[in-house]
Amino acid sequence: MTATTSRKRKRSSQQPAHSHGRTNVKHPGSLSTGHAEIEAFADFVGLHPDERTLRSRVFEDLKRLLSKAFPGAVVELYGSSSSRLETFRSDLDVTVGNLRLDPAALAAILQSDGSLDDEDDDDEDLGEDGADEELPVRPVEQEEPSEDEEPTFSLNLSLPSAGSQSHARPGQRPRAAASAPTKSPWNPTLRRDKLRKLRAIQQVLRCRLPSFQVKCLPKARIPILMALDPVSGLNVDIGINRETLEASDHGRTTALVTDLQASFGRPFTAVVAFLKEFLHQFDLDKPFTGGLGSYRLYMMVAFILTQGAKGKTARCGSVLLEFFGLYGNRVKPGFLSDTTQLTVHHGRHMDVVDFASIFRLQDCIDQFAMAYDILKKHHA
Repeated sequence: MTATTSRKRKRSSQQPAHSHGRTNVKHPGSLSTGHAEIEAFADFVGLHPDERTLRSRVFEDLKRLLSKAFPGAVVELYGSSSSRLETFRSDLDVTVGNLRLDPAALAAILQSDGSLDDEDDDDEDLGEDGADEELPVRPVEQEEPSEDEEPTFSLNLSLPSAGSQSHARPGQRPRAAASAPTKSPWNPTLRRDKLRKLRAIQQVLRCRLPSFQVKCLPKARIPILMALDPVSGLNVDIGINRETLEASDHGRTTALVTDLQASFGRPFTAVVAFLKEFLHQFDLDKPFTGGLGSYRLYMMVAFILTQGAKGKTARCGSVLLEFFGLYGNRVKPGFLSDTTQLTVHHGRHMDVVDFASIFRLQDCIDQFAMAYDILKKHHA
């Protein structure tokens, strides 16, 4: 399996700048089995110590900047960035909570020049090494939505499906999950509040880190900022929480991933790492481009591992073959569709995910089916 594809991507398919030193070191054991190959591949695409250190530095610099601009704001990592399920291609997932907009304080931050603090002059600053003429900031719409604006819908938005097919056990109530937020994302007041806060963060980043490329996705189901650090080549996704991290969708997703890792161990993490790279080859790894995204991928792999009580003893090669066969609709025709609701039971919890918002779902199914046919042919 190659690590690149000729398809045109919205984000660069080149190896990130912070990963240029990556070399393919052979697995210490035998690579004669699919199980060993998948584990070796997962080790290869996982973060190396120097990459993890760089991500930590970028996060701490960003946290210091936002904490100074918005006193009292809580800046934290979430998702794969806080659960060590990242690959070298993974974005840095950051959430900002308890953010209060103080126009006077924000204006002072935006108008000030120089470094964040005099004592920080010796520290490496995120924006100092980037050249504006080489990496200009992308233009972003600055209009605020009017008070009577109707919610906008587009292909990258998740709409409820009345005819969804659920695989839940009768009588068991699902735990709140990221696919089913407790507060509707279509509440215009909440969306406007979140967008104002994202715009404020965007202005701080563009003012204080002018080499950063920053773009807001206002029409996404959950609006976020996408920022690119041109020095490291690291992409940062920034979201807003109205509550504490633990009570938010971001926090619940993080807790779920931690639970899944504890329940299923190495088979879960290795197969997830392999599939992230597989989906990346076909530009199917990002929800806003029609792909699955990490959360759904975690649930899909966990669903396979719950079948037959495989757990931590599962063989990665067998899990991968089952994954491609089931979600490629080869084993059970029509199993995966935009009306499917996938239910995962682990321990005393039950979590549900839907696929209504995946507008390239058929592309995912086709690639899974292709991979299943290839693996089945070589396995026979």
